[in-house]
Amino acid sequence: MKKTLHAFGIVSLLLFAGCLVVPATPLLAQERGQPVPASGAKPLTRVRFALANPIINPGLSFVWICSHFGWYQREGIDLEIIRTQGPADATQRVAAGQVEFGLPPPAFYVASAASGQDLGLVSVYLLRRQQQYSFAVLQDSPIKALKDLKGKKVGVSSLGDEGVTYVKATRRELKLVDSELQMVPVGAAGAATSSLQTGVVDVLALPGVQYALVEGLGVKLRHLPQPAFAERVFGNEIVTRRDYVAKSPEVVKGLLKGFAMGSAFFVANPKAAIEISFKMFPETVPKGMSLEEAVAGQVAALPPNIATLRFDNKPCKKWGCNSEEDWKAYIEYLGLDLSKTGDVKRFFTNEFIDYANSFDQKAIQDLARNFVLK
Repeated sequence: MKKTLHAFGIVSLLLFAGCLVVPATPLLAQERGQPVPASGAKPLTRVRFALANPIINPGLSFVWICSHFGWYQREGIDLEIIRTQGPADATQRVAAGQVEFGLPPPAFYVASAASGQDLGLVSVYLLRRQQQYSFAVLQDSPIKALKDLKGKKVGVSSLGDEGVTYVKATRRELKLVDSELQMVPVGAAGAATSSLQTGVVDVLALPGVQYALVEGLGVKLRHLPQPAFAERVFGNEIVTRRDYVAKSPEVVKGLLKGFAMGSAFFVANPKAAIEISFKMFPETVPKGMSLEEAVAGQVAALPPNIATLRFDNKPCKKWGCNSEEDWKAYIEYLGLDLSKTGDVKRFFTNEFIDYANSFDQKAIQDLARNFVLK
């Protein structure tokens, strides 16, 4: 574990040195031409939200379309989106107080806790009820099944990415040693695909939102069957500091409610959410593609992404709620000892979930289904 923690620290420092930030320019919602709270509503508080991603991906538009509709502003929040180099970077930024919230999987702060280092973080909202990673190869690759991975090189976004955890868990399931499935950092989306096409790696282990970008550009990939463990593992959480929860519970409540509303809209009409995202961030439309082509490409690749947000088959039928059973499965997925991590309930809280879900779901769904961007 000491080696793991040391490696995590080194990777995190390297990621910090190359972090990317999307500045909120201009900062206030009214300056962006977006809806603002009515007179007498809560004053706006600047909230920095770190993606576990180096790019503004329309597949994550449920994070920011709430600003377009004024849902965050109604709760007194002016959201600033921060790009990072991946989950480790996002986790470190939240832990250091550089941002108020992040959207990483909780692997890094849980692993730190298991080794005796408490980063002071807590998950306040479960975004992905299913983990979003998978192995993908080129269409004509001879790799057809998981057993074919033995002796291959697998590309991960970075050595601080959740894909590393996914690959390690697959090794354990296949009973492979490290040298029989080696990891190579290849960057995100297009850069990763280039490494696959040129033979630097044989297979990729990326999240669905990264594959959506690649497939949206017309690159055809084939996904391998999921390992058995994947059925029981969740993905990204909204993470913040425990002391921030104690100090600013109203901000936490407001953010989560807006976030849940954005998620409900996104699932009901992903095409409309993508169109709004491209309007908010026009620089994210791929060069050489029309807006219509970019939207169509994104929408075609979204089903696996949307599937990770659904909770139809889960005991809790609310946006964002965590369960003790899921967390125990997650810690097993990380390869950690429950006796060292302690009571899993210290890693999450559901205290804000009822408020997050206190909106008219049908009204949001109707708005989404009938939405036409002007």
